[in-house]
Amino acid sequence: MKNLFAKLLLVLTCIFFVFFLLEFMPLKGKQYKTGLNESFDPALMQLDSKQKITRYCDSILSDRQSAIPGLDKDSLFTDIASLTIRNRFYHDNAEYGIGNNFVALFLQPFFRDKEVTPIVDVDDLLKLPAAICGQQSRVLASILQTHGIPVRKVLFDHPSFGGHYALEVFYGGGWHFFDVDKEPELGWLQQYDRPSVAFLQSQPEMLANMYKKDDPKIMADLFSTAITENFEKVEGRNLLLFQRVTKFLSLTLWAVFFIVYLLVHRPAAIRAVAMIRRLYPQRYQYAATRA
Repeated sequence: MKNLFAKLLLVLTCIFFVFFLLEFMPLKGKQYKTGLNESFDPALMQLDSKQKITRYCDSILSDRQSAIPGLDKDSLFTDIASLTIRNRFYHDNAEYGIGNNFVALFLQPFFRDKEVTPIVDVDDLLKLPAAICGQQSRVLASILQTHGIPVRKVLFDHPSFGGHYALEVFYGGGWHFFDVDKEPELGWLQQYDRPSVAFLQSQPEMLANMYKKDDPKIMADLFSTAITENFEKVEGRNLLLFQRVTKFLSLTLWAVFFIVYLLVHRPAAIRAVAMIRRLYPQRYQYAATRA
């Protein structure tokens, strides 16, 4: 029975080690699509962390302020960051799976009423070229909050169109609407100094000009459902914690099973120690001298 258990542990170690290796291999999900009918610049994929993309936006802000002094800093930075996110991602769900968090994927069937694989961590989102509305908005909000710019969520819920997620940003004494995922026409927004959601709800003809790719009636109905909410101190705290724990397990689970295997199977542990001593003879010789 003990030998059977040891063999099972060894098999599990090998299986999870293979999944561990996949975490470091370029998979199809990390490649970007071509021929998209939306803004996407593959060169921006090098901005693969919050620190990098914030530094990039800061550098553009510095250049713009030097060229045109007196511009409102918060307004200018928000425009730069939103345009960067708009071009950094295309619309598609960014999820954990084989290659970036297989434990979360395997545990998904146990959460029938909740999706646990869509990525919420900003740095993990920036490792991929695609993200949906809530994910793109989360990245933008995180960058703006780093600069102390107030942000709030705009949530939509249409019975046939479905849900949507955008942002309102506060600067210049008022709230301004930003939708980096559905990419409304920038000319119309800038003409009206990026009005608030409340203003847009009263202007269905403006919505039709802003969202030319979408049905005007659907967009008017969608905006009629819009509500604003403040961001939580740690947005999606429980899901974020779950995903970080499962990601850690995806990287270490093989080692846990291997250690248990060595504890159960003493000959294998002895061989492992002997192999380590052969690989690092000088270190063991030094330790013996010190003892």
